[in-house]
Amino acid sequence: MNKPMPLALTISLLLSTTALAESDYRQHEAHVHGQAELNIAQDGSELLIEMTAPGADVIGFEHAPKTDAQIIALNDIAARLTQAEKLFTLSSNAGCTVSHTDVSHTLSNEDHDHHDHHDHHDHHDHHDHHDHDIHLDTDDNSSHGSFTIQYHYQCSDISKLSSIESHWFDIFPSTESIQVNIFTDKTQNALTITPKQDRIAL
Repeated sequence: MNKPMPLALTISLLLSTTALAESDYRQHEAHVHGQAELNIAQDGSELLIEMTAPGADVIGFEHAPKTDAQIIALNDIAARLTQAEKLFTLSSNAGCTVSHTDVSHTLSNEDHDHHDHHDHHDHHDHHDHHDHDIHLDTDDNSSHGSFTIQYHYQCSDISKLSSIESHWFDIFPSTESIQVNIFTDKTQNALTITPKQDRIAL
C-alpha cells in the first residue's frame, strides 16, 4: 500500500530544531493575512514541499462553512490543491514526479484531509469522494482556520534540482509574501518570495 514518505518525519524533526526558538513569533505572527509559509526538505531522492496558508487567502474565509456555497467552495479548493503541477514547477532535468499529496485544513471542527495517491490509478478518480464530505457547522471556534498542503516527490536525479518556481501568487493573489525554509543536502536557508520574485534557487 502507498504510504506517506518518511520525509514527512524528517522535515518535522528539522523544523523542531527551530520551533522552540521561534514559538513566540509563530504564535503571534504565523497567521497573518497575506503571508504564507513554505517548507522544502530533501532526503536522498525524496523531496517534500509543504505549504501552510491562512484560509482567508486561499478561500476567502477562515471559519467552518456556513452555507452550501461555502461548502462547495471548500470542496473545490481541496481538490484543486492536490494539483501540485499547477502550483509549483521544478527543474525539469531533475525528473521529479509527485507520488503522494495531502491537503488538510482547520476551517471546521472536524478533521478534514484530502489524499491523492498517484500510485493507485484504479482508485485515483473515485477513492476520495468521502474525503470531500464536509458537514455544515456554524461554530466559529476555528475562526483562524488555515490550509496545509504536502507534495511528496520522487526525483530520478535530485542533484539537478536547481530551482522551484511558485505559481501560488497567480492562483491566490491575496497572498503577498511566502516565507520559505529550505533543508537539502546542498543548503539550509530561509528566504522570502513575492509575486515579483517567485523563483526559489536551491
